[in-house]
Amino acid sequence: MSGLPLWFTLYSKLVEFGLYRDLAFRDVQGVLGLSTGHVKQVIRKLLELKLIVGRSNPLDKRFTLYRVVPLPLWSKYCEMKDGLPEQLRDVFPLLFSIKDVHAVLLLGSYARKDFDEKSDVDVLVVSDDPERVLDLTYHICLNLPIDLHSCTPDEFRNSLYPLIPHVALYDDGTCGEVDVSQIEVLKLLRDAIEGAQKVLYLYANGLVRFHRVFPAVYELVFIDTLLHGSTEQRKEDVLEKFFVEHTSVGNLKNDLFRLLRMYENLTKARGEEVERLDLKGEVEIYNKIISEVSKHV
Repeated sequence: MSGLPLWFTLYSKLVEFGLYRDLAFRDVQGVLGLSTGHVKQVIRKLLELKLIVGRSNPLDKRFTLYRVVPLPLWSKYCEMKDGLPEQLRDVFPLLFSIKDVHAVLLLGSYARKDFDEKSDVDVLVVSDDPERVLDLTYHICLNLPIDLHSCTPDEFRNSLYPLIPHVALYDDGTCGEVDVSQIEVLKLLRDAIEGAQKVLYLYANGLVRFHRVFPAVYELVFIDTLLHGSTEQRKEDVLEKFFVEHTSVGNLKNDLFRLLRMYENLTKARGEEVERLDLKGEVEIYNKIISEVSKHV
């Protein structure tokens, strides 16, 4: 640690020049005013300390782009890293290098503490610019068992997220306490039905793929179960409860569970063979579910 003041001085120059920006190697070299060899040593050390993070240049994967982690958030990361799921330890510095990330919430099996070696880590990032978050984290999450979503603070307050079990890994207070009694589940269900109908139309006409339509249909099933008092987040539990409450579509149960398995295999990239349903039959299943749920609104 005796060399820390030198690294801190060099790091401070990068903060002043390029906070919340992508920096190419030539940018770093221009700011530090050092030879190529010395710049490589500095970058290597700052990457090791997590004071900067590197990511692939989406326009040319031969080159790396660098992002600076603000010192207060770097300190926060150092305090919390040992308590993070191992899969998230390299993701957090990248998240902290993005402007106006207000909260990072752990969802799903890791929040419920019933995960296993095959479980994905479900994460919600609350940010002023969700698209930027998804863009910057896409490649790192692609190679890790992480299912990352993002929304704005307003979207968070008016969504299902406050109603389901979650653990706040980071929260700057922007989202505030959410009065869950004020969340209009019926309005969310109407919106979910409308969204599912739109994406199903696109799916039936070959304009979007399976990984877009199944989550939309599952979301409205989940919201529908909330109207009956269920807050379970396991997909299997939600679907079981749905079919108990909707006996008229009980004959679809096996098919929908097969579609669930297909979706999970796809997102977890397990490569297991799954017997697919023909498109027409699958669309009919989704239409029947949407029709049944629509009776509640």
